[in-house]
Amino acid sequence: MHLNVIVPFLLMWIHVLHGTSEMTCPSQSEVGSTADITCIAPNTIDKHGYSTPNKEVAAICQTNRSSCQPLGDYSAAVINNTCSVLTIPSVKLSDAGDWRCTVSPSPMLTCHMVVYKTPSCTIISNEEKPAISVTLTGFFCSGRVQFYVAALCELFSGTVNKITDGIFNCTPVRRVSAETHLMFICDNVNRSLDCKKVNNTPTTNPPDQTTASSTVTSGNQERIIHNPLGFVLPLIICIIVIILVITCFVVYKKRPDLFRGKKQTDASYAVVEKGDHVPL
Repeated sequence: MHLNVIVPFLLMWIHVLHGTSEMTCPSQSEVGSTADITCIAPNTIDKHGYSTPNKEVAAICQTNRSSCQPLGDYSAAVINNTCSVLTIPSVKLSDAGDWRCTVSPSPMLTCHMVVYKTPSCTIISNEEKPAISVTLTGFFCSGRVQFYVAALCELFSGTVNKITDGIFNCTPVRRVSAETHLMFICDNVNRSLDCKKVNNTPTTNPPDQTTASSTVTSGNQERIIHNPLGFVLPLIICIIVIILVITCFVVYKKRPDLFRGKKQTDASYAVVEKGDHVPL
């Protein structure tokens, strides 16, 4: 027989023997799980009325007719004329709090349920620094929640009102080992979470030839960007030299005599043209 059926039967017989009324629900339920809430009232002869923590009607069971009328996403069933069960098929955040069972003429019965959601987590450590960083994704607790990196340091302690993500830091009393687990505590819930471990310590590898060439190229680019004169000045000088060479070439073509050596002449000597006879 299924456990969800066995437990209500056992509770029913215990309370029938003692003649007391009681409402029971899981002390804690994880988001998305199934939860059964049982209402036992030996002195009631007709109906059980269930209401949520938001005071909305979840189901009405007529025990004398063995029938239930659930509302919303809930289901319900009558076990016998003193006991009924309300089933939450998928626990939501709004299901946290005090559930009520009206069993007139007996006093209203209540039970309290804590709702929680365990997160996925990543522990980022650095061998050079004692501080660690933990990324938590998707956690919730309707009560007070605490996170510890084993017994090393506390990451977070407080309350949240929705499914929460966050990055939390702490400084452990000793180095974080590969076997270190994150402890999640939500009221009476205590879970050890196996987080992904990441080491962000920088590693220095000896540069090979490819790396060295890349470094040199990167350095040259950096010099060009940050020191433009190192590129522009030689270019200007080169242009000036080219202009001078071209100018000299043009002048040489037009006035070649400027580039020939001049003959020295003496005023005491007469200039003799070709073909003249010089008298002796």
